[in-house]
Amino acid sequence: MTDLILFGCGVSGYEALRFLGEENVKCFCDNNPDAVQSGKWGKPVLPVAQVKDCPECIVVLCVKDKKIVYDMARQCEENGIYDYVAYESWRGSFADGEAFLAHVDDPANRSRMRKEMWSDRIKTLEAQVTFFKRHADICSMKPATGKLRERQLDCVRTSAEFIALLEPLQIHPFLCGGNLIGHVRHGGFVPWDDDIDFSLIRSEYERLKDYCRTDLPGAWRWKDMGDHLSVWRWKDGVLGTGVDFFVLDYYAEDYPFEMLLERSKKVREELMGVTALEDRAGILREAVTENRRHTVPQGSQIYFGLDNLEMDHKYHKGYIPEEVLFPLKKVMWEGEWFWIPNQPEEFLSYEFADIWGFPEDVGIPAHFGLEMCE
Repeated sequence: MTDLILFGCGVSGYEALRFLGEENVKCFCDNNPDAVQSGKWGKPVLPVAQVKDCPECIVVLCVKDKKIVYDMARQCEENGIYDYVAYESWRGSFADGEAFLAHVDDPANRSRMRKEMWSDRIKTLEAQVTFFKRHADICSMKPATGKLRERQLDCVRTSAEFIALLEPLQIHPFLCGGNLIGHVRHGGFVPWDDDIDFSLIRSEYERLKDYCRTDLPGAWRWKDMGDHLSVWRWKDGVLGTGVDFFVLDYYAEDYPFEMLLERSKKVREELMGVTALEDRAGILREAVTENRRHTVPQGSQIYFGLDNLEMDHKYHKGYIPEEVLFPLKKVMWEGEWFWIPNQPEEFLSYEFADIWGFPEDVGIPAHFGLEMCE
């Protein structure tokens, strides 16, 4: 039988010691420095960080509070300890300590016990999130803090500086996507957003690309990503915060919306399995060239270009009436002036089925993950 290390030398730890047999327990481990120094229940007590020096042992988490059990499990994994089981969760499943020991002596059983423990935790968290979504108001969420907030404000500063360079071009990038939702719903950034996006009508988008090709100052870098254009601040050989630009087209009155969606579907099928950026960009350029016979310099209906990520979405309401987008309006957003659509909430209704409910990715920054929320 593999030796046991009991994590937690309180009441639950003492009960586990008696139930499992003192002869089977190598020692305790605990976060209490007094217990580490003096020992407990006739056994030495290790600090958690030293348990990884006993790889032949099984760690048994001994605490009645389930919340603390998960904290213990995380602490184990943070210290490189992955072979553990929760005592209180399984104590009632065995008639005596001998049966418990026989079960946990099999590594496959221990693995199943851990999986079930974390599966129960996931179910609990899902229930909590469901409750939260049902009873909370998304509009009352607090703004981001810490590293995420710093990133958001850096996005704002970078965007404002770059857009100021574009004034001679007489183009008007306007807030779109999650940033426009943030304006309508939160008066600024969506609390968990971590980037900034703008849209342009095709003629202005092409002028922006020409500017980037020929006149972009040395403090900036750019790249045509095929389905959008990205610009980054450049300093000391390092790319800094980026800004993304997306394109919309005016579509001819006689071009049915269903045909546009069908063409977009075929383009997306062509892109499947194509991983090289230049190859993907080439497919999109050809699609845009072919699509020009269905677009016009100006008209009454607007929609995302075939080379726009929004075409990948499953939700499509129909062409956007020109008056929903134009004339653009300037608003103060996170301390800087930016353009937005004439009817921002209506514009969003052509891009999102619902902006007032909690989305699946609530609280998770799209590009940097949960570490940005620390």
